[in-house]
Amino acid sequence: MKVYAFSHLDNAIKDNTSFRESVASLVSMSDMVHVFIKKSIDGTSNAFEESENLHIHHYETTEQLNILQSLREQCENIPDAWAIYLEPDEVLHPEDGELLREDLKRASELHCEAISFRNLNFTKDPHHIDVSKKAVAHSIRLFRLGSSDFYRSEEKVIEAKVYYSEVKIFNYKNLRKEKEGIESIPSNRLLRYLGSHPPIMKRRVENWNGVWNWIDTAKVYILGERRDFEDDFIKRIKAKKIVWAGSIVDIPPEDRPKAIILKPTPFQKIFRRSVVPSKMGDSKAHRWNLEFMLILKLSEKGIGIS
Repeated sequence: MKVYAFSHLDNAIKDNTSFRESVASLVSMSDMVHVFIKKSIDGTSNAFEESENLHIHHYETTEQLNILQSLREQCENIPDAWAIYLEPDEVLHPEDGELLREDLKRASELHCEAISFRNLNFTKDPHHIDVSKKAVAHSIRLFRLGSSDFYRSEEKVIEAKVYYSEVKIFNYKNLRKEKEGIESIPSNRLLRYLGSHPPIMKRRVENWNGVWNWIDTAKVYILGERRDFEDDFIKRIKAKKIVWAGSIVDIPPEDRPKAIILKPTPFQKIFRRSVVPSKMGDSKAHRWNLEFMLILKLSEKGIGIS
């Protein structure tokens, strides 16, 4: 099935958004990207050149713009086409490409009209995400182009027709706007994240005083099932030695305080307390999946993921 992507830009250079990285991530995830650029004086209009997989549309006034109608007209003979949209500060990770394709297939089989992605809202620095109640946990960014149930202005569809994906939106808006005095987030609602960022964001992450390559820790004990994780993911954990344990008593007493406990018992929740919640504070948030939970718990102990 065809996936068409689109982005809407207005003075993106002046605002110093991650719009180039955002559009580049869309190119890698779709068959064709359409960028709608409002006439401006900051040079955004000349930021891209037409290519085989990138079409540029210029407009002068909002009244001239109807993005969905334009896309639907170009894709009218492709009834099963999907559209994906990102804001200029939102970037997709190429490691989620295969998952995106799998979820598109599942969503189609379930007759869903839209797919909702997880939000990683970075605040303070590239290694903390906002998990407060005000932070939106999920956003619809992928939908059937011909859907009559999708309402772009409200960004919602009939709930029963939404498929919730583990594909992540890396949202850097708060990092860009911190100097403008955005509302501060209580430290207890910031969660440490030492996982990977989209490779295309390397320069910006480093400019935000982020660490790109984490140093290997000597050893980490994980209380959990090794078989629950893919080999490729395990290889990315920045530890020279990973020891999997079936019980806390299998871990030397001196190492227990640093052990990662994926599914703590009520006793362990009290005496081996972790600050990692099961989900974001948003009332509509879904629980983290096991892989992302491990990333967060490793991050809590200062262990990175490549």
